[in-house]
Order: sequence, then structure tokens, then C-alpha cells
Amino acid sequence: MATPSINTKKGVLYITSGKKLYYIDAHNGQKIKDYDLPFKNRNPILYMDGYIFMTDKYGKIYNIDEANGTIKWQYEGVGKNSTPPFMFNGILYYGTSEGVIYAVGRSEEIYTYSPLIQKTEDELRDKKGFKQFRNQYNVSSGIIPKGIMKRTYNLGQAVSSSLAFENDFLYLSAGDNVFSLRTDSELIRWGYTTKEKINTSPAISDHSLYFADEKGNLISASTDSKDKINWSFKTENRIESSPFVTKGNVFFGSDDKNIYALTKEGKLKWKFETGDFVRGNPIVNAETLYCGSDDGYMYAINIVTGKEIWRFKTNGKIRTSPVLINHKIYFGSTDNNFYCIETYAGKELWKFETKGEVNSSASIYLDRIYFGSDDKKLYALDKDSGKKLWDFESADKITAPINIVDSILYFGSWDKNFYAFSIETGKKLWAFQTEDSIKNSALVISGTVYVGSGTKVYAFQ
Repeated sequence: MATPSINTKKGVLYITSGKKLYYIDAHNGQKIKDYDLPFKNRNPILYMDGYIFMTDKYGKIYNIDEANGTIKWQYEGVGKNSTPPFMFNGILYYGTSEGVIYAVGRSEEIYTYSPLIQKTEDELRDKKGFKQFRNQYNVSSGIIPKGIMKRTYNLGQAVSSSLAFENDFLYLSAGDNVFSLRTDSELIRWGYTTKEKINTSPAISDHSLYFADEKGNLISASTDSKDKINWSFKTENRIESSPFVTKGNVFFGSDDKNIYALTKEGKLKWKFETGDFVRGNPIVNAETLYCGSDDGYMYAINIVTGKEIWRFKTNGKIRTSPVLINHKIYFGSTDNNFYCIETYAGKELWKFETKGEVNSSASIYLDRIYFGSDDKKLYALDKDSGKKLWDFESADKITAPINIVDSILYFGSWDKNFYAFSIETGKKLWAFQTEDSIKNSALVISGTVYVGSGTKVYAFQ
């Protein structure tokens, strides 16, 4: 039996025994409920702000949602005999017998601190600066939306991006505007007009907003004021690749065939030329950037030098955002295939063929991966083998990225419906018909789902 933790506001003790997590009433010692764990826990556990954190004896740390006992995320370190987790300033720390101390951000960013014993580069190369990717802004709360309309925001222009979130405000692109919306009412906080159409989703970092227009300008603006523009960087063609901000740099692609790396001050660090338009969204893992191009290649590029590490060829355009986990990259192509390749040399591990182009970025939950296709279907595959577990057919193609929060899968279709599915059963929980096709991903904040369709943003509870 492990040392318990307590939720003082609710008067609940959390304690483990064997493979069980128990909730105990602190006032009378009676069991409230219990949940099964995938491991035997012997370490003291940590409760903080609605989540329970614990480590196992094999180097893993787990984030468990206090509301429903589900594993929100997990990270596997190197070694055994993990120490109990400790949190300071929102960062979880723990060590392993391999002599490595891990700092695990609650946003699931993993940074390895100095090893206590000498390790080879091969043993540590994929632990230093490793980042587990997820839907960046989605926030678990344990409150499961039922598909009831809460409010709508009328923008007057067609929504052209997914939403971003910071400090209780929503941000998105529509027509030639970037909008900031309040989450406590249907009011539009402000709108910034570029006078050129915007097709990229905004990225947020350190109170700065990054987006691009059809004239090839990558723009940095303040999230607090529409009147404060930090800088603008000009490329030679339109930009439809949404920026990715990390490690003090901004990464994006352009129709001038280049992938760019800028400093946060808007200075060019390097650019890498591909063979066609770059409309896929880049992601960064450690010192490597991964990005697809219309030339059919998935590229791996060193973010320091801007030099190619490897490239992987498909027979179509790659316009999806790749997803990385456990040294594997998952992405779709317009050659009708969904691919899984390894990160070291870009070797194909498996591919799954659909009957339409794959323009939907995927999402991973535990051992499964989910994505949509132009063949109108949503697919659930085993992430290790690529075997189909189930599919769902809508009335039109599915190009919107897939979101998963609190074990609920959310996605939109060109059939104008927004869907919510149970991860456990693969069954539809609810659907809501909007005014137009849904081409971008939803966002979930504290039990409210936001999604854009036509000229509106819908909020469901």
C-alpha cells in the first residue's frame, strides 16, 4: 500500500493497493469508489488540481484524471525503480535507476535533466528534449459535454482555422480577420483585419499570436490587443501552413516551396527548399522538425542547422500534421494511405489504405490512432500494427483534425455535423448539425466544446 494523497476541498483520500486506486472519505474512512490501474503502485502518489500523478517501477509516470480515473497521459522514462513524483511550479520531477532525472510539464513536455551516471548518446538521444505531442489547448475537466447548445459567436466571415486558447480567450481566423472571443459570453473581444485572406490556424506563445495571410506574410501580434503588431515576415508566396512555435523559434511552410525557421523576433534563422508547396503543418521533437510537402515527401530536418536528416516518399501530397509518439510518426497522404514510419531514418513500419485522400490530422489515445478520410469515414486503428479496429461513415468527407478529451472523440465532417464518440465503445454519443461544412478541429475547455462552421463558432455543453 502506497502513501496516500488528499483533496482537502472535497475531503477525499486517494490511495493505491495492488492494481487498485481507491477514493476514501477522509471524514468516515468509507470507500467512495475505486478504479483499476495497469500496474501495481508502491510509491507515494501526488494529487494536484484535479489530477493524480504516480510513477511505476518501470520508469513511467502517469497523469490520472481525478474525475473519472482515466489515464490522461503517460510518459516512459529510462530505467526502473522510479522515485515518487514531486511538483514545483507546475513541473513534475522524478528519477530512475538509470541516473536520469525527468522534468515533466503538465502540458506533457518532457525534458531530461543531467544524467547522474555517464550514458552513451544512443541511450539518451531520444530522451533529451523529447516532447509528447497532443492537442495543445484542450483541457480535461471530467465534465462531459452532452451536445447542448450553449452559445454561438457570429463572425460575419467564414471560419478558416482551428481555435487556440489563452487566459480565458479564444483565437481563430475567419476571412481576412483574426478574432479574439470571450469564453464567458458570446461577445467578440476584438478583430484584427489583415485585408488578405487567412488560411492558417493561429499559434500562441508567451502572449504572442502567430498567423499568416495569402500574401505570404507571417505575422506576430499581441494576444492582448489588436493594435499591437510585433513584426511581419514576408515569403515569396501564400502561406497555408500553420506555424509551430517552440524552443524560441517559429516554424512554418510556404507555397514558395520552403520550410522556414524564424526567431521569435521575426529574423530568418534558415529555410529549407522542398519540391512543391508546403501546406502541411510542421512539428518539432527534440532537435528535429518533421513536415510534409506537396512533393509527396515527409522531411526530417535538423532545427539548428536547417539540414535534411532524411526524407520519406509517398505517392501523393502531405497536408496533414504528423503525430509523434514512441519514436513513430503518423500521418496521411492524398495517395489514400495513412502511414506509420519510425523517427530514426524514416523507415516505413506500416500503412493503411482508405478509399479517399487522407487530409485529416490524427489523434492518439493509448493504443489507438484515429483519423478521417475523404472516403467519408473516421477510422480507429491499432497504432502498433495498423489493423483496423472500427470505422464510422458520415455523409461527406472528413478533413478536420481529430480531438480527444476525457475519453470522448470529437470531429466534424463536410456533412455539416459535429460528432462526439465514446473512445471505449466506438459508439456515437451525439451529433449536432451546423450551418456549413466543418473543416477544422474543435477545442475543449473545462467541459465546453468550441468548433467553427460557416460564419459561426458554436459552443456546446
